[in-house]
Amino acid sequence: MKPTILFKKNTRSVFFHITTKCNLSCKHCYIDPDQHGSGSVPLEEIIQWLTYLKKNNTDLVLLGGEPTLHPDLSEVVKTARKLEYRSITIDTNGYLFHDILNQVTPLDVDF
Repeated sequence: MKPTILFKKNTRSVFFHITTKCNLSCKHCYIDPDQHGSGSVPLEEIIQWLTYLKKNNTDLVLLGGEPTLHPDLSEVVKTARKLEYRSITIDTNGYLFHDILNQVTPLDVDF
């Protein structure tokens, strides 16, 4: 089996919390709505940060809360592809797996 993402020396990883919204209430989760709120970063701000943080060999990991609840997830992924991030990963709880496929295809993301 070929690995999807290879972690190599001299690469960068950007871990970007695009929302604190979540569809679950896991007791072990470090995202606390009382402390962190329950909103999403606006698309324009995400694009500014993705542009600013992009360098050669940069991997992008989209986090939350639950990143699949971000209303502009597909645009975030498309923008990251245009900016040529080396890999794009959506760190999801998987509960809304079928909904993810309505927003992005397996060709859009790496994991």
